Amino acid sequence: FFCNNQWRILVQQSSAGADNLESVFESRLKQIGKVVAVMDCWENPIYTRRIWTIYEQYVATKLGIDVQFTLPQVSAEAMFQRIEDGRKGIKYVVQTISKVDAESAQASFPDDERKVKDMIRGSVGFPTVNEKVQKRIIQWLSDEFKKSIGTMVEAESTPSRH
Repeated sequence: FFCNNQWRILVQQSSAGADNLESVFESRLKQIGKVVAVMDCWENPIYTRRIWTIYEQYVATKLGIDVQFTLPQVSAEAMFQRIEDGRKGIKYVVQTISKVDAESAQASFPDDERKVKDMIRGSVGFPTVNEKVQKRIIQWLSDEFKKSIGTMVEAESTPSRH
């Protein structure tokens, strides 16, 4: 199990810290080959308000790295309950969970936030990062919804044993 330890990069505060963030993230993500995005909730998650996690998600998507999302069980159940409300519920969940605004996202240290945002500004720009991350989150949500429907269909088609 490997991770991109942003805290270590920050604590070391070296020129090899956030200064070469792009190459560090890309090389580590290529080595690892997978990302697990741990979200605290689906309504206004911290994950989509932090510049580091937005950037990591963007890089993983850009590189075609497999990304898996996870939510605490209570949050996941609440999200699926909302989806069961039909079109309105689905629309609300999609709009809520996929809110990404890299330009407004924060980091623990102002210098780090500036470095990451300057790098985004100097390359693809905030709209592209936001769009790629939003699409990835929506893809995850879609995959989960398909699994949920499959489970429901399977449960309905399995004869009950009395």
